[in-house]
Amino acid sequence: MLIDAQLNGQGPYALILDTGGEIASIDLALARRLGLPLRGEQTSPRGDRFSVFGLKRLLLGGVIAQEDIQVLGVDGGGESGGVIGFSDASLVTGEDSDLDFGRLELRLYPGGRPGPAPGVRIPSELRGGQGGAARPFADVVVGDTALRALWDTGNPGTVQIRDNIARQLGLWTDTRLYAPIRDAHVGGADAALSRIVRADRLRIGDADFSGQLVTLRPGAINGAVVGLSLIQALNLAFDHRAGDLWVRRSGLAPAPLTYGLSGAWVMDAGDAVKVAEVGTGSPAAKAGVRPGDFVEGVADKYEARRLLDGPAGKPVTLRLRRDGAVVTVSFVLAAYL
Repeated sequence: MLIDAQLNGQGPYALILDTGGEIASIDLALARRLGLPLRGEQTSPRGDRFSVFGLKRLLLGGVIAQEDIQVLGVDGGGESGGVIGFSDASLVTGEDSDLDFGRLELRLYPGGRPGPAPGVRIPSELRGGQGGAARPFADVVVGDTALRALWDTGNPGTVQIRDNIARQLGLWTDTRLYAPIRDAHVGGADAALSRIVRADRLRIGDADFSGQLVTLRPGAINGAVVGLSLIQALNLAFDHRAGDLWVRRSGLAPAPLTYGLSGAWVMDAGDAVKVAEVGTGSPAAKAGVRPGDFVEGVADKYEARRLLDGPAGKPVTLRLRRDGAVVTVSFVLAAYL
């Protein structure tokens, strides 16, 4: 969901409405072009460093003004389709509000909600607010376990679960079908590969999302995150004073996660291209592709990924160097999860 924004009277630009953001962020090049004063640096929990700029006035939606705030400058964020950054969570958690995906509306109640919140109340709380925006955390039930998750509309995924918790839930096992993927975040990409698996049982309030694809993420900062692809299937009502979150179905379906239909993840290894991981039950695994194989006849990982990417039904043939010998394997891309 996008919201119009003016920065020190310049714009309008578009910001992504981000309920997971403690501080707003904009493209670094734009911050410099607007002549925003540099206030210092901030290091994220992942170790990424960002420039912090002062902003005299941020006007959101033509009616909500934030004065004398700080914003992060994100290097390489770029301006795509007029989108120049992310809001922080205070836009929805600073007052009672409704985030209505069915109507694509954000409704704010500065004097308090005039009536009862619509939907079903789920266990929830607001965290933060000391030097940053208060962010919503609420339960998502995976199997029989309730996980207190960050609800983050700036995250494009469905549900992300940290790897150690996923192991406890029985989701991270080498016998379960999975697709390897490298997750990105503001500032870079994760070092370790994540896994996409299908959650047999997944529920939020009285809404059943069993069978959805979810991401298992090594070393994630938050134990669990509910992202926009799943959030859009719900309308959210925030009670600022109580920190409560109420949900009801929006009429939209969750946006499906996509994954590589070969199940093989490749990386550059010096001048060679190496198979880093092969997902259990994938077409590549069934064809005998193994981690540690080197892909012959490709210039780099990007060329190899073009071979491996594509729609279901695409035939793939790879020449692989393994233990001093070259073997040829063939398979057909398939939606195997």
